[in-house]
Amino acid sequence: MTKNFEYFIVRSEGGLGAQIVAASAYYFLKSIGCKVLMDLGYFEYPYNEAEIGKPQVTHWDWKLDYYSIDKSNLDWINLNNLRNFTKEHKKDPKEGIEIFNLFDSLKNFKELTGKEFDDYSVKNQELNNINDFFNENPVIIHDGPNKSKLFINGMETKEVKNKFVTKSNEWKNIINKQNINFDNTVILHL
Repeated sequence: MTKNFEYFIVRSEGGLGAQIVAASAYYFLKSIGCKVLMDLGYFEYPYNEAEIGKPQVTHWDWKLDYYSIDKSNLDWINLNNLRNFTKEHKKDPKEGIEIFNLFDSLKNFKELTGKEFDDYSVKNQELNNINDFFNENPVIIHDGPNKSKLFINGMETKEVKNKFVTKSNEWKNIINKQNINFDNTVILHL
């Protein structure tokens, strides 16, 4: 695999469809050699179903277990605990991207708390701390057109697309029982 000297953090949030989009963007960026972490901060809060008639939204839990994608197998970070430690970041909400001053956040976190930031996990790499993962500040990809483009590119890549083939026997039984034919059929769940 070629090295791509670009650095990204892909924010995962929302229900199954949004999580599939985020995971496919994450896997696609990794497949082209980028250094990537998935921000799993959204999932530190418990599942909470919105009540009908109240101004609420459902806060989902991790749903990618359906595809045998476990959080413990990802390179991840929880940015929630770093957000208050920097003011210098640039955001473009229309494009769904943000340049986050990760290094200043980590430095300020250590100075103010007296400890190293440790709410991250990187597999297959020896790190003294998260500062050693990126060589420069990463781009954070939120929901928006850029994440959608990465999702499309990812789903055109066999290696990424194959991660989202269901392993559920329950669905196979329903399909067989109902005699459902998927020839010339497109299914989209978002």
